[in-house]
Amino acid sequence: NDHDKNNTVTKSFYITQLKLLQETCSQLHDKALALSQEEIITLFEKARYQYKEIEFLIEYKYSFSANRINGAPLPESDPKEARLITYPTGFQVLEPFVYEELTLENRQSIVSEVSNINTVLENLLGVSDDLHLNNVELLDALRLNLYRMVIKGISGFDAPVANTGVKECIAILSTTKLLLSQFKNSENVLSSIDGAINYVNANSTDFNDFNRAVFISKY
Repeated sequence: NDHDKNNTVTKSFYITQLKLLQETCSQLHDKALALSQEEIITLFEKARYQYKEIEFLIEYKYSFSANRINGAPLPESDPKEARLITYPTGFQVLEPFVYEELTLENRQSIVSEVSNINTVLENLLGVSDDLHLNNVELLDALRLNLYRMVIKGISGFDAPVANTGVKECIAILSTTKLLLSQFKNSENVLSSIDGAINYVNANSTDFNDFNRAVFISKY
């Protein structure tokens, strides 16, 4: 039935992209002590983009893992155990080390932080065979991710130094288009997504100049 077919397509896409992300992070981990800053930035931005292609599902199904990959760079504590501090990990912790002066210490911090991300990715791959999303969950996950794109992405909240949030809209919108194309009578929404992608492509050269009001209201 439709549920099973859509779940198979979604699951296959997710596992493929998760492995590609793991590959990029492994490259960054293994070569961070030797690469130029430009090469490190390129790998970092590639990894973020690949994560954005599957963030909809990780946030929806594995929110703890999502927080370890791209949560806010702030220590957290459980109100019941205030002395037990959880320190942040992930792209937002990694970001300053990538863009600041590349001292040996910063390079070592990059290796350490990417190692944390890789551990989470390995765990996600370990449970990926058990993944199941019915159509209602899939639509819900994609819709929530569009809100996330507007609130965290184009605002610069989750990449304040890199300023990659506008370009990453393409990753989010492309995934949304791919997965919605499985549904019957989806022509109108697919056309809308194409319009949004075209708008970002035409206007994403300068993060600060991107017209968010037009993007949100029209696209």
